Amino acid sequence: MSMELSFICINFRSYKLGKELFNSLCPLLKEEGVTYEAIIIDQSEDDQEREKLQTLSIPSLRIASLPNHGFGKGCNYGASLARGRYLCFLNPDLILKKFDWESTLNVLKNKGHDIMAGARLYLPNGSLQVSTWWFPTVITEILRRIANRFSEKGTAAWNSFLRFLSRKPRKVPWITGALFIIPRSTFFKLDGFDESFFLYFEDIDLCYRAKKKGILRYWLPFIEATHLESAITKKNYQQNRNRYRNSRNHYWKKHYSSFSCHFLRISEKLSDLPFLR
Repeated sequence: MSMELSFICINFRSYKLGKELFNSLCPLLKEEGVTYEAIIIDQSEDDQEREKLQTLSIPSLRIASLPNHGFGKGCNYGASLARGRYLCFLNPDLILKKFDWESTLNVLKNKGHDIMAGARLYLPNGSLQVSTWWFPTVITEILRRIANRFSEKGTAAWNSFLRFLSRKPRKVPWITGALFIIPRSTFFKLDGFDESFFLYFEDIDLCYRAKKKGILRYWLPFIEATHLESAITKKNYQQNRNRYRNSRNHYWKKHYSSFSCHFLRISEKLSDLPFLR
């Protein structure tokens, strides 16, 4: 039987989170009868962390070590090792709640286009995470920050709106890299992630390039997970805030005119307002 799915997870000193991730995922995959492998790219550069990872009881697990040169580079390396027809990239700070592979596969196969698909993610407070949005502009980035605050506060009306939007497969501009599935051939058609992004915006960049090649992006209700979003990136808040800004600047310079890039200064100043932080 051919391999259907290759799960690719980047580890950076997150063994405990990764263990919880696969403890939640593997039983769901067993119920679905999915043939899969798990590939963990360890960027911790820590022998003790590597030894811990080797104790994980995951079918068809492969662990590879790589210096920490960014999320995209680690994902690309994992994809180069993968044997599955489909690649599923997922963060270690996820707890899977639902994995309806048959319904997901029907979307991936039956739309008549190359497709990449994102999942419905929840925050620890039970609110739906903003895991898709418009492509970045000054205005859409500000609106996304406001939307994120609504989700973080568990605003009932906003949560109901997101549930309504995600009740069925929906074509969207981009999907978060925290959990998405893409045919392996399609991923390589896009040349994978742009490794010049260390962290943040590499997923939006991938989707933007997918759009240019006519590859559709769908937000699906068939896979659900709780995203412990603060578990990793907020440990070093200021460092990751700076990385976010650097990646945003890089994204704009890559895809937009120099005139448009000047408006970044407006966005940066507005993002320092207390209610947008």
